[in-house]
Amino acid sequence: MLWNNQRKLGTALIFITSLLSVVPTLVLADKAKADTSSELVGKLISKSKPDKRESDTLTKEPAVVSTTSNDLVNINKADADELALKLSGIGVRKAQAIIDYREKFGDFKSIENLQEVNGIGPLFIENNRDKLKL
Repeated sequence: MLWNNQRKLGTALIFITSLLSVVPTLVLADKAKADTSSELVGKLISKSKPDKRESDTLTKEPAVVSTTSNDLVNINKADADELALKLSGIGVRKAQAIIDYREKFGDFKSIENLQEVNGIGPLFIENNRDKLKL
């Protein structure tokens, strides 16, 4: 219950802050015309809504990520620092767990074999597949 109230309060604060950030722009733009409070609030709300065309464009266009061979991480040769630096979702400790597993059981035969390391799951593989090589 307390968490939910804090979340609502946080959302309200973000909304109010975003509204307040638009006020100077509106005041300068309409300096010659005096607005009533309700007109100002209406303008603030309409300015805070994203343009439908912009939101459609953002959701329909796929992101293009180019990966060079220097960006790829060889999971059978990389050290813990390289794994932690180049891969999303792991730190040095989890990277060291990958190396410990590799030293104990030998080289990985496929990218999916990483899931055999404790704490590495399908989401990690999905998020890093384009960065991994054998």
